[in-house]
Amino acid sequence: MLFPFCRSKPISEGVMKLIYEMDSLTEEWSSSGPQLYDLAADIRDMDFELSDQLNRFLRLREEVIDPTLYTVRHCMRFQQHMKNLRDRIRVERQISNLKYSLSVDALQLSDEYQNRIEVLKKLGYVDRTGMVTFKGRVACEIHHQELLITELILSKKLHERSPAEVAAMLSATTCQYKGGDGPKFEKDSVFEQLKEDVQSTNRMIESVASSLRVRIADIGDELRYDLMEVVYHWAGGMPFSEIMTLTDAQEGLIVRCIQRLGEVCKDVRTRVRGTRVLSSSLAEADNQSQHAEPVLAQGVA
Repeated sequence: MLFPFCRSKPISEGVMKLIYEMDSLTEEWSSSGPQLYDLAADIRDMDFELSDQLNRFLRLREEVIDPTLYTVRHCMRFQQHMKNLRDRIRVERQISNLKYSLSVDALQLSDEYQNRIEVLKKLGYVDRTGMVTFKGRVACEIHHQELLITELILSKKLHERSPAEVAAMLSATTCQYKGGDGPKFEKDSVFEQLKEDVQSTNRMIESVASSLRVRIADIGDELRYDLMEVVYHWAGGMPFSEIMTLTDAQEGLIVRCIQRLGEVCKDVRTRVRGTRVLSSSLAEADNQSQHAEPVLAQGVA
């Protein structure tokens, strides 16, 4: 047997041996199928876990080439079904990864979580051992702007204020209306003082957070002072028709602000029952919100 490019030369012994070996393998595979090599036999030093994995691999490989098993492979739409299965498995893995990323274990391993814990420790909400302090328990009773409102309570910025002033100050955390560049209060007015109390407290929290490279986005970004004057006069008993002349805000935004303010007052009251003056002010502000809701709703209608 000669190749075209070297017809004058005989085939070497090595090439002939290779051809005979390939013919032999072809005949053997045609009659009995491909030979399965034992991978474990080629590995001398092998631990128990690796041996178990190799044996499982060999068992699965034998099952795959067995024509009597998994008759589903003969389905006319087998490839499409396999694709659907792969897509489903991929989505299930993504769901599993997302669930883990939201779990407590994953949070405890994240740098952001640890940094936020350090912020709480520095502010006094958690002690060095990770236990919640009295200050932290106060914050747990509040469900909106927890850090800011807790600091306002414990720094006694609310204690010497009238019910109308307390309501106006807390309205900065519940107002969703923003008109232009915000309200312009007179320098020595009560509204400017209330605004400064809130802003100074917020700056203190953000200063501690920034020193630890943590950004607490839901504090300063959500503060609005546009309805502070409206809430102040509302708490003082001003009629709704006159209140509407003080702002360009829609009636629905005013109603929503006061409703949320009532919820905040209830949260704060649960933690200041031992302080008669502040508790009384919050109770009066809460009663005003409950009384005002049907009146405001009637005005909106």
